[in-house]
Amino acid sequence: MNGIAKIYDLRKLSSATKNLSSSSTTISQMNYRTVSDLTITTQQNDAIRDIKWNPSDSNIFATIHDSGTILKYDIRYTAVPEKKISAHDGPGLCIHWVPPHQNNSSHMQNNNNYYSYNNNNNTGNGSGILESSDYLASGGRDGKLCYWYMGDSRPSLGIPDRTVVVGEAIHKLKFRPIYNSTNNNNHNFNGGKNGNNSVWSGKQQQQESPLDQMIQNGNGLDDTQVAISTNRQQMNNNITIYSPSRIYMPKHIVATRASSTGFVWFDDNHIFNIDKKNCINGFDLRKEPLMEENVGGKGLKWRDIEGDGL
Repeated sequence: MNGIAKIYDLRKLSSATKNLSSSSTTISQMNYRTVSDLTITTQQNDAIRDIKWNPSDSNIFATIHDSGTILKYDIRYTAVPEKKISAHDGPGLCIHWVPPHQNNSSHMQNNNNYYSYNNNNNTGNGSGILESSDYLASGGRDGKLCYWYMGDSRPSLGIPDRTVVVGEAIHKLKFRPIYNSTNNNNHNFNGGKNGNNSVWSGKQQQQESPLDQMIQNGNGLDDTQVAISTNRQQMNNNITIYSPSRIYMPKHIVATRASSTGFVWFDDNHIFNIDKKNCINGFDLRKEPLMEENVGGKGLKWRDIEGDGL
């Protein structure tokens, strides 16, 4: 272990940018074309457990550390982090940006904070808007899955917008992709070179908080689902899928033969897992039971003498 986390610009070799991290409090960025380094000291004296670029802003990334601290950095202004959160009691193990969501407002303009995608049918305005990712999910050894607002630089009180108490150390988390298969012009976007129609779509809700303003725009935190895997030393061998809209009960629990060492979403309904016994298994969530449907009756109450009470 060299104690260094480095981010390389590999555009000379491919169009993708890959990030590598190790136990370090330092992040370096190297451009192979100019053989120059940009070194960012994270001001934390502990190891970086995970690092993720913001999917809607190539200048923003976040790190989570052994101390449970989350830092947000802009590589254009590296003197201090843009945001610092004491997120977990004990080591933080993984983070993931909440995917960008659709905004239905016709008044939005395409700027540095948004991605614009061409409409598949080239009708109407011919474009849709995906807002920037302002929320970050984190998992730690304290067994908590937390959602944090990262859209400003105001000091954090260390209180997440949502908390799911899992009870076991969370080693990996990945958001479930949601694909829209209908031909609604307002919800079909050409999201890549291969022409896949993908959009983070969801129900609209009318709320007043900054978090729920995100929901009003077409898709928000409550419309997302995230899969997690827990400590490989625990007895429960499964991948659990949660939604922030129901923090006390998972949506699915997918049983694996052995402890999961890694998993990946194939699409919105299929997930592939590799376990400790080197077995790769695929699961179709459409065939997995919903946990809420397996919950039996938990209470009994008599009507009162007037026949009321239920």
